[in-house]
Amino acid sequence: MLEVTETAAMHDDLLGSEVAARLCLGGLEVSVDDFGIGFSSLSRLQLLPISELKIDRSFVRHLHEESQDAAIVEAVALLGRRLGIRVVAEGVEDPGVLALLDRFGCTHVQGFGLGRPMPARGYPGAGGHSGRDAFQYLRHG
Repeated sequence: MLEVTETAAMHDDLLGSEVAARLCLGGLEVSVDDFGIGFSSLSRLQLLPISELKIDRSFVRHLHEESQDAAIVEAVALLGRRLGIRVVAEGVEDPGVLALLDRFGCTHVQGFGLGRPMPARGYPGAGGHSGRDAFQYLRHG
């Protein structure tokens, strides 16, 4: 997985070039980090070989209190699903937002509220489970 910031993804000609296409054909996935805080072009988003959008934590942090944040997260999740792009909610500090993120269609989450970074062998839900299985594990234990 090659992770680039939204700003780099939208302004770096390399990502839209033949080089990026070759990397994707070779099996490398591209993830756009901090999505929502830069200046994305929807037409560029459509053309880039992106596998994943990571919604910036600034929108996820206050999901329950800020209706505008919730609207943005829901819209990005829908956009990602329709474009066939995996959507990750970053910065989940409160497990109470998992049900809302699930309803919006965010199939992947990350954040210190769920656990600190650890090797895969240390994760209780590891062992060939899909990201969706892990999401369900975190919601229901």
